[in-house]
Amino acid sequence: MKKITDEDWEKIFGIKKDDKEKKESQEFINHIENLSVDNTKETPYSDVSPRKIKIPKKSKLNIEDEIDLHGLIKLEAENRLKNFFVNAKSEHLKVVLVISGKGKHSEGGPSLKPFVEKWFKNEGKSFIKSYGIAPKAHGGEGAFIVFLK
Repeated sequence: MKKITDEDWEKIFGIKKDDKEKKESQEFINHIENLSVDNTKETPYSDVSPRKIKIPKKSKLNIEDEIDLHGLIKLEAENRLKNFFVNAKSEHLKVVLVISGKGKHSEGGPSLKPFVEKWFKNEGKSFIKSYGIAPKAHGGEGAFIVFLK
């Protein structure tokens, strides 16, 4: 795949690549700052599905704990996720890493990664405010950064 030059990027998208990255970073910073705001007055936390956010590639995050689900079947992953988030909540953690893998070595394509994301939106909604694909330094497409309630 041919890499797009900064000049071509500006011609194609009408914005400088650096400006786009700065805008994404600022949106992410605003999101992080809003995590501390209590939005429970209108809707109880447990009824709100977590929001999927875009995490800038160069984000430096303070990951407080992580779980690696590589090689697990869905039932094992589900049990470990539940235990992990119950413990994370009891320890008052705010940012965790969930490694699902990309699914490149799975027969029939990835199954664990989509399962984990679905779990976040359903069973995990009582624990999770938002989540996003991890920056490359934290696992990239094979991992999620999760912000807890």
